Amino acid sequence: RIERWSRPWLIYSRLEWGITITAALSPWLLDGVRSLYLALGGSGTLGGAGATGVRLLLSTLVIFPPAFLMGGTLPALSRVVTERDDGRRRGIAVMYGWNTVGAVAGVIGGSFLFFPIFGFRTSLLCACLLNAMVALIAGSIARNEAGLPVRTEGQRDGAAEPFESTGLSRPVVLLAAAGTGFVFFLSELVWYRIAAPLLGGSTYTFAVILGFAL
Repeated sequence: RIERWSRPWLIYSRLEWGITITAALSPWLLDGVRSLYLALGGSGTLGGAGATGVRLLLSTLVIFPPAFLMGGTLPALSRVVTERDDGRRRGIAVMYGWNTVGAVAGVIGGSFLFFPIFGFRTSLLCACLLNAMVALIAGSIARNEAGLPVRTEGQRDGAAEPFESTGLSRPVVLLAAAGTGFVFFLSELVWYRIAAPLLGGSTYTFAVILGFAL
């Protein structure tokens, strides 16, 4: 859907504002769903399987909105940095690399610095303030943004698709991408389970594994 927007900086700013608001509300929403879960009777009333399903559903209702919006920010910025003559998508690769650097810094810095010193809610508030700053900067850029050509459904923008230079078909490339994601998360879970007896099943262990995996 990002391809059908002529002003990617504007949609990026709106996505960041949505992330800021939904993430800032999440502690109170978690308190609310916790109260709802207890009102339903917990595992004593719902049973083991039922209680687990309800907990997963209620947690998803809180976490899904900001996570979903976060997933839209990279496509929005990709639209900004993509050049018509950049068939190998070097601009996106560089941006994705910096995005990964930020992810590692967030995992390590949050787990070993912010959480122990400031606590979870204050750390979340700091992150939301930084996010709001990013949204404001993106909004200011959007005010002077020149509209980009809109790419409608099924229309090519003239730039070569990344898989064309490999000689591989689109389904093969997409299947390889899906396989990479599956193996990445599976390996991360396996490493966490292996390291837990040595390092303990704590958030610190998970942060170390996730940081190195990223």
